[in-house]
Amino acid sequence: MPKGKRDLYDVERVIQQFKTLQRIGELIQKETKGKETFLEILETMGGAISYSSACIFALNPRENKLEEVVKIGRKNDLISFVKFDLGLGFSSWVAKYRKPIFMPNIKRYRESVDNHIHSFMSVPIIISDDLMGVINVSNEEPDSFGKLDLDIIKIIASQISSLLGWQYTRSEIGNRRSRFSDGDSIRKGGRVILSFTGKNS
Repeated sequence: MPKGKRDLYDVERVIQQFKTLQRIGELIQKETKGKETFLEILETMGGAISYSSACIFALNPRENKLEEVVKIGRKNDLISFVKFDLGLGFSSWVAKYRKPIFMPNIKRYRESVDNHIHSFMSVPIIISDDLMGVINVSNEEPDSFGKLDLDIIKIIASQISSLLGWQYTRSEIGNRRSRFSDGDSIRKGGRVILSFTGKNS
């Protein structure tokens, strides 16, 4: 691609990424903030990053395990047969150590067990030093992601953290109200499972 056209393409791409982040911010401000909002976020994310699969995990505080919230495309975790403290696969490693994984071309590192995944990113979702979940993004084509894409995912993870925090707070409030209505006392340090089905444990 000639330099002039490449520069124009880069500018247009940055503008599109900015608009995508703005749109995700608007989604988070919506009145409805259930599972459908997380799905809309992944769908909108496609305007900034070309991916074939994406998934958002939330931390279940009672079980101390990651649980899938929403997914687009095929399974997009790596080494899903390997167990870590917070579950299986690279997602649980990312959650435990709170460090992102960036693998633009998996074949450079090893033969992938998941043959449909050739590019992979995984980023922890954190708010106020508390782990809320993990977001995974993958592509069937190698070298699909660059460092800028990783930065974009980090920003999106930061946006999602406020949404997961809001959802957790709402679940906790609903749980406490339920205990009051049942005449039960609220135990100090009681924890709630984040629910996207409208049911609290």
